[in-house]
Amino acid sequence: MQGNTSYYGTAAPTLNRKSIVMLLILVLFLIFGGVIGFMAAGVKHATLSVIVENDTGTPQDVRIFLNDDQVNVIHIDAGSTGSVTLQVGWTSTTHGMYEVRASPVTTGVSDQDTRTVSDGQNLLITLRVR
Repeated sequence: MQGNTSYYGTAAPTLNRKSIVMLLILVLFLIFGGVIGFMAAGVKHATLSVIVENDTGTPQDVRIFLNDDQVNVIHIDAGSTGSVTLQVGWTSTTHGMYEVRASPVTTGVSDQDTRTVSDGQNLLITLRVR
């Protein structure tokens, strides 16, 4: 028999160098297109300054949630306020919508607020736990 043979007795296929080069070029174009698409999406940013007032009468650890994901825990003495700054980002062409919630770890009632933000906006959100 001539050439390379496989287990089944037929000639084994050889790798065509032209096919490999074309496949690599295609993969590079796909990666390049993905990078261009990501850059064109234009990620927008805003800052949410959250101030939480503790109205429970006892010192509290308060969980801060952003769109149902816990992002911070702050300790607030009774009758005091605590603050946290949240940086948010989105890729839609219009505005971003975020829900911020403050929930006491032990006892008390949580408070929440939903806001729509624009690119570059600094927004103050005040919440109270009772």
